[in-house]
Amino acid sequence: MKFIQLLIVLIFFQSCNGDKKIAINKELQLINLIEGDIIESIKTVYFDKNKLLSIHNDEMNCIRIFNINNDSSINIEIPIDSIYGEFRSFLVHSPDSIFIKYEFSIIIKNIKDEIVSIIPFKGFNIVNNNNLIINDFDLYAPLIYLPQEKSFIFRQYPYDINYLDLDFYNFPVFCKFSLLDNTFKNLNIRYPNKYSKESFGGAGGLYYANSHKYLFYSFSPCPELYKFSFSEDKEYIHNTSREDSMTPFDLNNKNNMSLIFEHITTNDISLKVLIDNENKLIYRFLWKKISLINKDNTFNSIGDKDIIIEVFDENGKYLCSTNLGKNNLWATAFVLNGSIYIAHKDLKLNHQKYDKISVNVSDN
Repeated sequence: MKFIQLLIVLIFFQSCNGDKKIAINKELQLINLIEGDIIESIKTVYFDKNKLLSIHNDEMNCIRIFNINNDSSINIEIPIDSIYGEFRSFLVHSPDSIFIKYEFSIIIKNIKDEIVSIIPFKGFNIVNNNNLIINDFDLYAPLIYLPQEKSFIFRQYPYDINYLDLDFYNFPVFCKFSLLDNTFKNLNIRYPNKYSKESFGGAGGLYYANSHKYLFYSFSPCPELYKFSFSEDKEYIHNTSREDSMTPFDLNNKNNMSLIFEHITTNDISLKVLIDNENKLIYRFLWKKISLINKDNTFNSIGDKDIIIEVFDENGKYLCSTNLGKNNLWATAFVLNGSIYIAHKDLKLNHQKYDKISVNVSDN
């Protein structure tokens, strides 16, 4: 498994916001993947002083861990048993702590592919927890582990309420599961009040990333970047480059997918959050709104929207932003060695095209 650098293109976008400017160095690269690799699941791995990548391979039913500097890789089998429930997500934390999450349990394996422990979710059921279910799909809900507490942060939501209904947003959005006593506890994080009063159509997304000290998260309709302090059990709200909240959506049209997509197209949408530990920066993607009809009477859709990248310091203070243009698969982006990797829309297996983007922030 090897990264092959094809072309280096230096592009400096400067966006002056306040007293900061951003410079971007972009390189075109290939990542060689194999049949069955699910690009949405790719994650950075840090252990044994190595910086690796991990990915879920559906055909081989395993987690592949591969070195970016050579062709070596390790496969960790995903056990299948109805008692565990359906496979949901994974996290390679250390050589002795490879977490495999299912509907009803977590299995811990080591780098030798040996099962270290099986932890069933004895303390959770939908009846005793306000009909909530816990879920962690790689693309939108990454599995988060807090080693200092030996606990996980899980995304949760009601299983019997449609996400287009206002009642869907009246529940805590995260819970904490402790490995020490097998108990669940809701975090003091809820959807903003506007969700209980107005619908935002298909933009009910919640994106988040963990810096160990803070949980950073973003709600699609909202301009703000949110931060939760684990030590203080407190939420903070930070301003961003985005000026407007999303306009409300008429729930009478909730079954009209065309109108839902039009609504998403014509509004700013806050997207994925990434943590850059090397540079001590936080990134957030933003889908810039666009009109439905151009001057030449051609029509626009979601795919015509530009992607903006916003940059924050490690505490969530907004620094600057720049436009990355179109044709970027923001949902599959990851950070490695202080650079952001964003796949192209024309990707094909074994020839995954990525933009490797290095961000430098400086004073004007």
